[in-house]
Amino acid sequence: KHGRSCGFGVSRNTADACTRKWIFKSHCHIAMDNTLDLIKDYLTQRMDNPPAHLTVDSRLDELGIDSLGMIELIFELEDTYKITVPQDVPTPETVGQLIEVVEKYMPAVANE
Repeated sequence: KHGRSCGFGVSRNTADACTRKWIFKSHCHIAMDNTLDLIKDYLTQRMDNPPAHLTVDSRLDELGIDSLGMIELIFELEDTYKITVPQDVPTPETVGQLIEVVEKYMPAVANE
């Protein structure tokens, strides 16, 4: 009736749902780290003096990413993640906003 229980008194259905959510959150965390690394690599390859420290709060314009650089960076992220970011998406102002845009168009984890 209520499904099997695991050793911790949680039903198997609940445990499976929790596992899926943990995998999804882990996937997002990994994607965020990977995207941040890709942005760092992009800046390192294209700038004479790339920033020493990059955070989600770093402003893209202060990093030296102009409108053309933004287009190039988004193309690179699209190629890497096999996604398409629509042209009508508002231009992100921070690294965190750029990561959110990318994650929004990444495929969801199965069964989430």
